[in-house]
Amino acid sequence: MAGEPSATSSGPAPALRKERRRLRQARALIIGTAVILAGVAISPLPGPGFMVLGPVGLGILAGEFMWARRIRARLESGERDLRGAADRVAVRISRLFILPVIALFWAVAWWISKEGIVPARVVWALSFPLFVPVGYLALRVAAVRARKRAEGEPRPES
Repeated sequence: MAGEPSATSSGPAPALRKERRRLRQARALIIGTAVILAGVAISPLPGPGFMVLGPVGLGILAGEFMWARRIRARLESGERDLRGAADRVAVRISRLFILPVIALFWAVAWWISKEGIVPARVVWALSFPLFVPVGYLALRVAAVRARKRAEGEPRPES
């Protein structure tokens, strides 16, 4: 028929696909941004907050936007560099050193909150984010030791 678009014409199908893509991008933008903002909002509270929700939100955004994919790639590259540096340090640290350091960290946080030097809610809100490097280093020490055991190297006497 003369008035109907044929299957090969560039009628409403490309426009419909373009509209669906825009809707998908808008949905990803709203949801991804909301997840990131929720992570920022709950960051002062104990727990991971932005450390978990930030990458989740960025992953949602990266599903639809090239700029988010580039940011994610830069962050992944930086994480690999950080992991390599932490592994170089972890090789030299005895695993017996980690537990006392963790205990000392939390004992100092408890003492500061008990003595009233800083309000307790501030101490505990800041203690969790400040613990991240200590916890990450402990994780890397354990990972390096496990990798050495898996490779068959003799266990160091530490």
